[in-house]
Amino acid sequence: MTDQGLVAVGGSLAQRWADAIMTQLRRPAVAAAACLAVFVYFGLVPPVFPFDNQNSYLLTGLAWSGYGHLSEDWLSNARTPFVAFSAIVAALSGIGFLEGLRVLSFLLVGLFAASCLIIFMNSKSVRGFGDGAALLFVLALTVIAVFDRFLLWGMAGQYTLGIYAQPSEFGVLLVFAVALFVARRPLAPYLMAAAAGLFHPSYLLAGAFLVIAFAFHDAVFERRWRRAAVGSAAALIVAAPVAWYAYAAFAPSDPEAFAVSRQILAVLRIPHHALPQHWFDRGELIRVAVIVLATALAFVINRRLGIVMALASALGALATAVALAVGSNALYLLFPWRITVVLMPLATVVMATGVVRILLDNPWGGRLGGSRAGAVAIGLAAALAAVSFTQRLDAFRPDGADGPAAARVPQDLQAEYLDMVRFVREHGAADEVYLYNPSRYFSFRIRAGQPAFADFKSHPYRDVEVVEWWDRLAWSRDVFRGGRICDPALWAEMRRRGITHVVFDKVRDDLDVAGATACIVASGLADRTYDNDRYGIVRVR
Repeated sequence: MTDQGLVAVGGSLAQRWADAIMTQLRRPAVAAAACLAVFVYFGLVPPVFPFDNQNSYLLTGLAWSGYGHLSEDWLSNARTPFVAFSAIVAALSGIGFLEGLRVLSFLLVGLFAASCLIIFMNSKSVRGFGDGAALLFVLALTVIAVFDRFLLWGMAGQYTLGIYAQPSEFGVLLVFAVALFVARRPLAPYLMAAAAGLFHPSYLLAGAFLVIAFAFHDAVFERRWRRAAVGSAAALIVAAPVAWYAYAAFAPSDPEAFAVSRQILAVLRIPHHALPQHWFDRGELIRVAVIVLATALAFVINRRLGIVMALASALGALATAVALAVGSNALYLLFPWRITVVLMPLATVVMATGVVRILLDNPWGGRLGGSRAGAVAIGLAAALAAVSFTQRLDAFRPDGADGPAAARVPQDLQAEYLDMVRFVREHGAADEVYLYNPSRYFSFRIRAGQPAFADFKSHPYRDVEVVEWWDRLAWSRDVFRGGRICDPALWAEMRRRGITHVVFDKVRDDLDVAGATACIVASGLADRTYDNDRYGIVRVR
């Protein structure tokens, strides 16, 4: 075939794809899902990038891509449970398009929106109403998401919809799996439930709960034993490599190190996720009540959804009870309550569906379900998302802030901090390791592209590496207490630990930074390499 023939064929295929996409977008349900995705994303997306947990989860992938000198960072060489996500980061960074993570985040929000609309459109409660019903649902869910994500988040501060790319965002695949099951797809729900574990191993247990629920329904209620068996086997095949890797890579090195590391992670690092006695409060009790009530209502709007929610809830409650009875930190770190990151969004969809039904099931229902009311609903949802987006931009804008307002400006937006990390990124060399107060500077590695000794935010997962990380934290904190800052033995210890540079915060560090720096330089222990109104860096001699 000639080049002109190839171009003609390619153009024809592109035109057919474009026509197919436009045909789908003209469908009211697809258009509603697209609107919901846009509103939720722009109503919640953080204006800072990288943001919060991304400073930890991007590290390994950036190191793999050759970004800066992160491949020399000890933590980037620790074993990671997030291999697939790190591979995505490495690929995007390798082509110079790390901002593509924003696109990935939007696609996951779109998948969440599509899941919600699929469940809504398969509800018996709204059948027979006009296209405006879906648009009213979009407005209801936008209000819930933008005003307060309480009804979209699971227990223990865990969630699927954080609106910035990180491994936990792939929990959306679990919600999508339920939506596909509600839509009576035969094999896809099983595969999606297992696929979430590829990106976050702690979703393996939640995915298993859903697979059991799917198989139970197919085998017992529909007598489709073969479908249940094939679906379960397919899910096992998808999840098995991740489960094997998690076991092989993070198996106990020895009983003592494993016990100590689990205590460090569960009790000292993430008790807000891991210890029920720490995170269970009145708000979590409300979530339990919401899930129970919504599960009962789900049987009314769609029996398949009700059965999945009931069985998944029961399995999650049983596993949580076992963890509490045993009292093991290792069991707590399996997060058996993480299934609620699926159950709470499902409960919210059920309640929003009920609200739409109440609005439509009255003498004015015909008008509310019409195209004009739908257009008004979309307009209100768009306005709400725009207001939320504008407010968050203003909240994250440090320009002109002073006094108490300046203290609230995130470190990643402080001009002095950005200037400091920019200097390190531009002048940093190989074999450098930076020491700083481990309670802050969580984005230093990513923004500067240089290895760091340790910080509290980013931690490893293998037992011996967790123990080493905690030792590094304890030693670093002792340095910034200031008592030994001019002691030559301390600086000799820094050299032994491979530290080449020390970063000081003149405002928040618990020592006289100006006096300490003068003492250090005068004693010949270090050389001043950078200084601004807020931060200073010295190079260890």
